[in-house]
Amino acid sequence: MQKESSLVVGKITKQVEDLLRFTILHDNKVYLEEEELNQMAKDYPSSYLRRVEEISSILQHPDFVGKKGEELHYFRFYYLSNGFSCYDVTLIRKGRPKKWCFLSFAPRKEFKEILPLERYPVVLRRKKKEAI
Repeated sequence: MQKESSLVVGKITKQVEDLLRFTILHDNKVYLEEEELNQMAKDYPSSYLRRVEEISSILQHPDFVGKKGEELHYFRFYYLSNGFSCYDVTLIRKGRPKKWCFLSFAPRKEFKEILPLERYPVVLRRKKKEAI
């Protein structure tokens, strides 16, 4: 049986640990498992690499984060001419030994989908990109 490989797409920072009041003792990396990557490539053949990059970007610079049970949620808002769009990258611990793994990348169309998760008291501010 061949061992499944994983792609590291980010890490859980000390700042996020402190905000959500938990501690990671060992591995703080976030993994995208081979099976998930293959499914993403199958579902989005022309854009899956861009999706992986966006997942990594949201993990590095979320607008806010939260925790629901064993899941961590990283959110980013995109401001559009006709309103806004919000995307949620969800992580879960699995495997032996336990590690943080990508679970989903999905748009959240309404605040009622976000607010019940657990209170998100702290907003993480992204650094503004400088004009070139």
